[in-house]
Amino acid sequence: MKDLTVMPLLRNLLLLLTLTCAPAMAQSLYQIEVLAFRQAQPLLASQPVNDAWADGAQAVQPEASMTPMLVQEAERLSSPANGYELLMQQSWKQTVTEQPVSVTIGQGDSQDGHQPVELKLDLRKQNYIDAGVDLWVNHFGEDGLLMASERLKQERRISYKELNYFDHGSIGLLIRVTPL
Repeated sequence: MKDLTVMPLLRNLLLLLTLTCAPAMAQSLYQIEVLAFRQAQPLLASQPVNDAWADGAQAVQPEASMTPMLVQEAERLSSPANGYELLMQQSWKQTVTEQPVSVTIGQGDSQDGHQPVELKLDLRKQNYIDAGVDLWVNHFGEDGLLMASERLKQERRISYKELNYFDHGSIGLLIRVTPL
């Protein structure tokens, strides 16, 4: 008789565990790596970056940083002989879910409330990854005040484990998203 009352409890416990684990399993951990670079003379946006550019996105925390894997690509972009200038290389780990996850990351010393390179990245996972990029390359005067900015803003579907290229007249961005 005792065994009959335990079975429904075990079944309910198993069902409860399955339901609570499903959302956690839907969240996958990825290594995100970005390379921002200059590919031509600056093409300035009509307005410099505003203070609300991040629009509530969370900054990537230092403990999420990872060792960059795109070393050869960064070396090519750093070589003046190739006509490019590497502006930023960052790599970190984060979860990507069906709900958009927005993060910000920057490069360089902050002046006038902004860094020389600021990126807001929105990622969402379905059977593919949708990426929204809002990259700002900021220009400061000798007095440290923000004078002008370049902006690359695009959204599109990207492929896992592949180098994805976002293009602008004067700046470019390479992104690779790799499952961990």
